[in-house]
Amino acid sequence: MKSARGRVEPTFPRFDTSILVPALVAAALLGTTAAWIRSRGPVRLARPPTVLSNDHPAVRPIAPMLVFLDEVHARVPAGARVAFITPARDDGTLSRDFLIAVGRLPEQRVIPIFHDADKAASIDVADFVAAYGFPLDSPNLGSEAVFGGGYLYRAAR
Repeated sequence: MKSARGRVEPTFPRFDTSILVPALVAAALLGTTAAWIRSRGPVRLARPPTVLSNDHPAVRPIAPMLVFLDEVHARVPAGARVAFITPARDDGTLSRDFLIAVGRLPEQRVIPIFHDADKAASIDVADFVAAYGFPLDSPNLGSEAVFGGGYLYRAAR
């Protein structure tokens, strides 16, 4: 291009910055999505064992308990009283695990156990005892099954 003085001035192609911001945002979203997918593990076409198996890594430790409760549901008859025992909690309230057990055993009556002192009284009332995470040693209990990190006992009457 010629200037008013007759010189030829070099022309540089204008860079359109209006596409730069959307391109950077798209690249950031794509990178974040790829990192999120990678954190969830490899893609498998098999059916997951529980609804939490493909969930956030912080929630995945509950998945084996869900498998255990499904086995308990399959083996305990409808209407039976089940004492569900998990490792002790310090707050003395209904634990999250107990509420999950109530949801996973809809046909059975789940008995809450608050403290170690309540354990003996709850076992006496229950038809079955489901202990997740540790075995029980009681003369009133007959071993029914061992599976998925838990133990199912039948109360001896």
